[in-house]
Amino acid sequence: MRRLLAPLLVATPALAQDAGPQFDPLFADHAVIQRDRPIRVRGTAAPAQAVAVAMAGKSVEAVTDAAGAWSATLPAMPAGGPYRLTVTDMAAATAAIDDVMVGDVFLCGGQSNMSYLTKFATNASNQLKVAADPAVRFATIPINQPPLEQARLGDRIAWKTAAPDSLGESSAVCYYMALELKKTAGVTIGFIRSSLGGTRVESWLSADALRQTPPFGDRVAALQAFARLPEAGRAEWQRHVEAWWQATAPDAGRTRPDYDDMSWDWAQLPGQRNPSKGVSDTWFGGAIWYRHEATLDAATARRISALDLGAVSEDATVWINGRLVGAREGGRREPYPVPRGLLKAGRNLVAVRLLDQGSEWKTRVCRDGCEWIASGGTVPLTPDWRYRMVARSGDLPLAPRAPWTGGQGLGTLYNGMIAPLGAYAFKGVVWYQGESNVADPGTYRRLLPGLMRDWRRTFADRDLPFVLVQLTAYGPVATKPGKSDWAALREVQRQVSLDDPRTALIVTVDAGDRWDIHPAQKKIVGQRAARAMRHLAYGDPISVGGPRPLSVTRRGGDIIVRFGDTDGALLTYSSPQAIGFETCDAARVCAFAEGRVEGDSVVLTGANEGNTAFVRYAWANSPVVNLFGKTDIPAIPFELAIP
Repeated sequence: MRRLLAPLLVATPALAQDAGPQFDPLFADHAVIQRDRPIRVRGTAAPAQAVAVAMAGKSVEAVTDAAGAWSATLPAMPAGGPYRLTVTDMAAATAAIDDVMVGDVFLCGGQSNMSYLTKFATNASNQLKVAADPAVRFATIPINQPPLEQARLGDRIAWKTAAPDSLGESSAVCYYMALELKKTAGVTIGFIRSSLGGTRVESWLSADALRQTPPFGDRVAALQAFARLPEAGRAEWQRHVEAWWQATAPDAGRTRPDYDDMSWDWAQLPGQRNPSKGVSDTWFGGAIWYRHEATLDAATARRISALDLGAVSEDATVWINGRLVGAREGGRREPYPVPRGLLKAGRNLVAVRLLDQGSEWKTRVCRDGCEWIASGGTVPLTPDWRYRMVARSGDLPLAPRAPWTGGQGLGTLYNGMIAPLGAYAFKGVVWYQGESNVADPGTYRRLLPGLMRDWRRTFADRDLPFVLVQLTAYGPVATKPGKSDWAALREVQRQVSLDDPRTALIVTVDAGDRWDIHPAQKKIVGQRAARAMRHLAYGDPISVGGPRPLSVTRRGGDIIVRFGDTDGALLTYSSPQAIGFETCDAARVCAFAEGRVEGDSVVLTGANEGNTAFVRYAWANSPVVNLFGKTDIPAIPFELAIP
């Protein structure tokens, strides 16, 4: 390095003193680096100077760019450690990270069930008593949702070794997977959790990937306009929103001061009933209008500059005296500016249109009070409002969400929580997500393969293995065949896994909780993820686990479903019958079918009627299942056309 540094040392001595070398926030003490892959390391130092990066007796050189960023690649290494990783600049200033292990690293992505912490999982009190295990390590990516792609994490992450005082904050699914993999891989296992509850899959794809997936191209353009100039982006997006409202639930004059709202219900806000005025319950999800009369004197009307409606559930649009004054998305709290001269002495009408499609109970306004913002102080609004529900959540098509809105945004989580990881190599990815997309399985069918292609491009690994966690059971138990969004999304997950040879799907319908969307049985999920990863990433000659349908045929009056991955036998528990099968006509009018095990097949007796077109298994939000393979993993839910 000495020959390279000599001329640059003369050119930039001051910069070398002002800016010491640093590693990218991904690299920290106790980190695990992927074995048998080139080791890409990034960081910063003073601009236009050379740095040397070294570990385990190997050293490479790099030169910083005009912004001070450097990137270097150390040769691949076998499993081992602990090592010290250093970067040294021309002035001999050195930054180091210690206790670095080379082993296998996994990325754990998704929404709340991936974020579910080990301390909350079943049997956590006993698990947290285990002795420290430096062969299992983990890190958590800080939440960041910027509108544009980021090259670096905003905050340095902390790598932790599994220990009683740290383990509780790890992802339960990935921790239990790591425990299992450590037994068979014989190397240090690290996992990085990059997940956020309530998020949709489109938040985790890049802008480039979303542009190739209708109907997201225009929305990505709006997001990038917002990044350049937020108010212009919001104004442009509001035109999309208004078009949806007019097509779905027109305002019918509700914004006008002279609109007759005498038939509307009364509400006393924030959130309290007023029995004397016949108030009914305002706690529901959907589209709801509120109207409020504010009587002001002339002096007060002149002093007011804004309206603060407090926190709202999701999206709110506000009119004052018939004039649109603003919209707020995603529950964002920000006062609405009131143009000078809009308020007058006497009666003033505030109309608020709310939309909440994420719950069945929380839609309301003025949650923590409403007030006018005025020179010299604030002026509270009186609590009496009229309201009218125009549609419940289940009766509305999904509304367009502002593409920069939290977990509903487009690419925002990719920008801040995946793109900055591009320097890291991974042994595999576990993806546990889909609950927030159950209302639109058709679009999910296009987005999920796009996410896998996108991340493989990001990490420069076109064969990067993905283990998909199929949605577990949640919601009412079906007493008759019918529509199930959860089952439809499970089928999408199954189809995607079949289309991609570097993807495996694990079944979890028996590990759910019909009352809780966040079931605590995460050890089962983690163990099944480890089994799938052994098959997919390590090439172990084992099945992923759980019988999978191979074919469906007609035989006389019966329908025959043949299964693979039975590990030697199909088993039924608690009954000689295989329950949960349905046969359907072309319009998907279905009826339950009696099933009996016959070798590696299930025979649906007498189900081959003239109009039978499909066979389904476990097609419900919370299916009751009793068909298993010898691995004690249930058969995968499915729908198949009958030839």
